[in-house]
Amino acid sequence: MGAGIRTCRRSTLFALAAIATVATACAGSGSKPASSAPTTAAHTSTAVKLGSGGTYAAVGSSYAAGPGIPSQLPGTCARSDHNYPHLVAAALHLDLTDVSCSGATTANAVDTPQGTNPPQLDAVTARTTLVTMTIGGNDVGYIATALACGQPHGSGCSADPATLDREFTELHGSLTSLIADVRAKAPSATIVLVTYPRLVPTNACPALSYTPAGTALVGSMGQRLQQVFVAVAKDTGVRLADPYAVGDGHGPCAPASARWIDGKVAPGAFPYHPTALGHLEMARLVEHALGH
Repeated sequence: MGAGIRTCRRSTLFALAAIATVATACAGSGSKPASSAPTTAAHTSTAVKLGSGGTYAAVGSSYAAGPGIPSQLPGTCARSDHNYPHLVAAALHLDLTDVSCSGATTANAVDTPQGTNPPQLDAVTARTTLVTMTIGGNDVGYIATALACGQPHGSGCSADPATLDREFTELHGSLTSLIADVRAKAPSATIVLVTYPRLVPTNACPALSYTPAGTALVGSMGQRLQQVFVAVAKDTGVRLADPYAVGDGHGPCAPASARWIDGKVAPGAFPYHPTALGHLEMARLVEHALGH
């Protein structure tokens, strides 16, 4: 692994460890969802009947957990009770088990505990009727790089191309295997893969606090992550909720009333992560993917 990637990942571990501390000090956001055209989602011609007595398991990393967004729940995951899984559960009247956790990788979803948190797949049972997933960014160092590139002078803002190629290739296989594991545990469950909202827009702005090289690096990693998610959804036949595809005008450069993801300054959220409004939009897109 390249030295730049190792530095990025060390910095993100410290940053994620601090999320729970700063989360309670962040101000709330009462914004309502922005109007946007629904994204194209896989297999949404008919509404999904989730059935009664089933449960909803939310698998994910920080982009699903909602660090900094009020109100933060107890525990070490920096998880909000207003993240998109909680909003979907409330809208569709589902019994939610939210195991999303900041810093999680696909290994933490499958079989590797994350601190005191057991593997996230433990939440999936034969009674599970819905599973959402936003995970994999930490497998390729995406969040670590996004945070590192915002540091003064872009300290640690680098990545080894060969390492990235290998990690993105492995991520496709890891997500595909994770979906197969979910189907084995919950044969009747509907799975929705939820993409990472677009962080770097077509026209970058000072809100990112990136150098031109940092903008190019983080933007390309976000695009590659998006491509993996779209390919996995197509290959496995799961449904896709795609905030990245419709998020170009809703990044850090947008006004607060239309911003789905923050840049370096993140009032009421966490740097380079979805805002409260972003989670509202992600929830809406999940509901659309389910035909609701």
